[in-house]
Amino acid sequence: MRRKIRGVGALGRIWLAALVAVLSTTASGCGGLSRAALYEGPPLAEPEYRLGVADVIAITVRDNPSFSVEEAIVRPDGHVTLPMVDDLRVVGLTPAQVRAEAARRLEAYIKQPIVTVSLVQLNSYEFYVLGRVNAPNRYVSTRLVTVLQALAMAGDVTPYATPENIVVIRRFPDGQRRVHVDYPAVVDGTRLSDNIHLETGDVVFVP
Repeated sequence: MRRKIRGVGALGRIWLAALVAVLSTTASGCGGLSRAALYEGPPLAEPEYRLGVADVIAITVRDNPSFSVEEAIVRPDGHVTLPMVDDLRVVGLTPAQVRAEAARRLEAYIKQPIVTVSLVQLNSYEFYVLGRVNAPNRYVSTRLVTVLQALAMAGDVTPYATPENIVVIRRFPDGQRRVHVDYPAVVDGTRLSDNIHLETGDVVFVP
């Protein structure tokens, strides 16, 4: 399931307009971003999903159903409730990290607990598609989305776009990176590696 967020509101529209203006200024000249402005490091690894508020997870403890939870909703405070362990902070963590922390906490009650954490439903996964697309906006999805899928959700690029210079803007602990995406090359199969999965908060900008 995927859906577009409608009715963003006045402040949301102002924010989107400002972001588009900044990105458009950055992308001006020579039809797009210069290579110097782009991330030139090794290819980005496929993202491992990090939990957000309202996501639903299942925590299963092998041979101990009384310690398991079939559907745990991440609360606004970033925690879920696990029997005996009580509150477990999970927001911003990957399922693997939650599994390790739950196992550590359960060791007080179970010898060498074997814990499995699985995603039941994604409710906090959102990204932006801006610039020269037919429906620029903020989007949410209940499953991971690639760049091409995001562009399809935004109604594809306009006739005035420069699709070979699309960028994905992603936040890292040390700042933002801009990753180049050559849309025509992805479509014709010569640069399939550009069709990366988006992370929560990513911005796809079409100059």
